[in-house]
Order: sequence, then structure tokens, then C-alpha cells
Amino acid sequence: MYLGDLDAARTLFDRALAIQERVLGPDQLETASTLGNLGELLRRQGALTPARHVLERALAVQERALGPDHPLTQTARENLEAATKV
Repeated sequence: MYLGDLDAARTLFDRALAIQERVLGPDQLETASTLGNLGELLRRQGALTPARHVLERALAVQERALGPDHPLTQTARENLEAATKV
């Protein structure tokens, strides 16, 4: 079980993201969801620059797909802001 193992979780998120980008494409909502989760994990690990980059990608996809006012887009924006405040 990987509960609490952020390094193992990162490995799995990286693998999932690579598969989603290859199979679904980089601009799909499912890919944005994984980007968001990976970004939050990176933020929790203290890797703020990579976290911001990943969270910016997630936000961009969600803004294009859902619009700027959608609740999921707002959550992505808040996650990016949290990674910027340090």
C-alpha cells in the first residue's frame, strides 16, 4: 500500500500522466485532472517551481475546456494560487 508514500505516488502520477498524454492527448480534462493531482503532490513535497508549472498546465486545459467560471476551473486556479503563496 502506498498510503502516505509521496515518492511512490509521484511515480504513479508520472506514469498515469504519460499514458493519458499519449492516449487521450495533453488537452483533455482527464489529463488536466492528473496534472492537478500531480501539482498538488509536488506542492506538498515542497517542489514549488515544478508544482506551479504543472498546475498552470492544468488550469490552461480547464479554462479552454470548461471556461474561466466553471467550479473545476476555479479550484484549479485556487490550487495554483496556493502553490504561489510561500
